[in-house]
Amino acid sequence: MSSGPSFITRYFRQDASLIGTMLAFGLSTLVIVIAATVPMDLSKDALFALAVVMGPAVALPGLVVFLARLVRRRSHRGRCDECRAPGALEVRYLQVTGLLVLAVVKEARFEACSECSARACSATSAHTALFGWWSVLTPLVVPWVLLNNLAFFLKQRIARGAAHTAALEEHRDYAKNLLRTKDFDVVVEVISEVTRCDPAVVAKWLRTL
Repeated sequence: MSSGPSFITRYFRQDASLIGTMLAFGLSTLVIVIAATVPMDLSKDALFALAVVMGPAVALPGLVVFLARLVRRRSHRGRCDECRAPGALEVRYLQVTGLLVLAVVKEARFEACSECSARACSATSAHTALFGWWSVLTPLVVPWVLLNNLAFFLKQRIARGAAHTAALEEHRDYAKNLLRTKDFDVVVEVISEVTRCDPAVVAKWLRTL
């Protein structure tokens, strides 16, 4: 683990793109809330008919921004910026603090291993869930922020599983040779150390050889 400041202070930053994110998500949510709560007759109410046509067009930016954030990748160095563990993936966790008429939005964007990713997700999501609602507009944004954090957490988990599978397969022949001469538990320990995979995952994989 690095000895400098934690990711909370080192990787939190706010860029201008977050303004667009909040506007798109907030406007999209506002349209959905209005359409869902205001009773109107589609056949008689021209305003509601217009909302039905324009609603998806207005909501689309929010979905596009969300997907763009999820699939966007910058430099990939393969090691966690926090603890230097291999198999890292860029994550972009958001944190919102509602301040009555204002809101403070921060972002933790860094190359994270599974453990550091989980820590960042927990910290940002818990803060947002507790303090993100206390503003005029943030109730429209908080659900999107929590969804954003969950999506990046799951993305990192899925990528971790794929990376572990690839790492184990690279050591298939080595593991087979070890199994011929070493006890099963010893092989699990050796392969786990070499691949940095969870021992339970390694043990399950070894039983398939």
